[in-house]
Amino acid sequence: MNYTQSYLEKLTELINKIQTKDIVSLSNALLNCKKKGSSVFIFGNGGSASIAAHVSTDLAKIHKIKSQNFN
Repeated sequence: MNYTQSYLEKLTELINKIQTKDIVSLSNALLNCKKKGSSVFIFGNGGSASIAAHVSTDLAKIHKIKSQNFN
């Protein structure tokens, strides 16, 4: 099995484990933060630091949810 095929199979396995209720719960928590004017804090280290920064920026610019990232 080559790297790409293995990577995609693992990614598919992880995606299939995501529960709809967990997505709804996260969505509700973010909406509550926005309504209350609270901030979301996102942490990342290494490569995850750039993902944390990107998510934080998207929350602030697109969704108008206060957020800060730490890396």
